[in-house]
Amino acid sequence: MERVIHATIIACIVCTASWAQKDTPAEWKPLFDGSSLQGWRETPFSGRGEVRVEDGAIVLSKGVLTGITRTLVFPKVNYEVRLEAMRVDGYDFLRGHHLSRSRFILLLD
Repeated sequence: MERVIHATIIACIVCTASWAQKDTPAEWKPLFDGSSLQGWRETPFSGRGEVRVEDGAIVLSKGVLTGITRTLVFPKVNYEVRLEAMRVDGYDFLRGHHLSRSRFILLLD
């Protein structure tokens, strides 16, 4: 009985390792260069706050509606978006939506 259990555990480990190798993502491509808003534009909301780069981060200042829009081509299939965000002041929160197969939007509410 122990041999069956050990064989099952080993089979699970081998299968998991092979699946993990297949699911390894391709090299990450940053959407932000860390020093400029190249590839981005301020979203033209009325009452928006300033958008700037500060210490390697995109900073969105206070405003009724403040946002940025990606201007470069975005992948249409098989992609992941990873981001780090921090609220510095206020009570807003970040959320994301898929608008269509090729459009994704992040909102600060």
